[in-house]
Amino acid sequence: MYTGLLHTHKLSVILFLFIYLIKLTFLLLSQKENLTRFTKWIRIPEMIISFLFLITGIIMLFNLGRSSLWLYVKIGLVFLSIPIAVVGFRRLNKGLGILAVFLVVCVYGLAEMQKNMVIKGDIPTAITMDPSAPEYNELIHGEALFKANCTSCHGEDGKNNLSGAKDLTQSKLGDIDIKKLIRKGKNSMPSYERIYSDEEIDALTEYVKTYRVKE
Repeated sequence: MYTGLLHTHKLSVILFLFIYLIKLTFLLLSQKENLTRFTKWIRIPEMIISFLFLITGIIMLFNLGRSSLWLYVKIGLVFLSIPIAVVGFRRLNKGLGILAVFLVVCVYGLAEMQKNMVIKGDIPTAITMDPSAPEYNELIHGEALFKANCTSCHGEDGKNNLSGAKDLTQSKLGDIDIKKLIRKGKNSMPSYERIYSDEEIDALTEYVKTYRVKE
């Protein structure tokens, strides 16, 4: 369900921005008649797209396993852009039209930028992270990594299912696929290949498999 919401939200954002860009083009070219005609023609589809844009965003917000200042900034920009756009295009104000489109572009840019803003969670200093150390335990290392970065969505029991996270107790993925998923991410799950070493990914892979229901 979450994956479907995410794709619907992305599509509605792109269509929303596309409509604004067309209106802005007419506005900047001083084509009042074309702007008026397009606005009337697109009125119902625009209402539907705007509704999908907002409702899918709100639903995903309540299903998030984590929140941040950036998230609230994005929400604020979206709600700010809509009345500015309405006034700008209705009154043929080029400045407001440009500002409305700029705000929507900022929202989209922030969303894309966040995918690369993964911060490595803190691991207790008592945990040995060097695989060559005699006291090193891969599962303990993996558990520490999981608690640092994964519990907000997967939960400590692996079944939290927030932000579209899969139930780890039901996972059938092999080691190669698990490591690929950790490295590259998928949907709302970010990529960790920039912050986790191969050894850390190996440890995390071994740990998440411990959640599986034994048959």
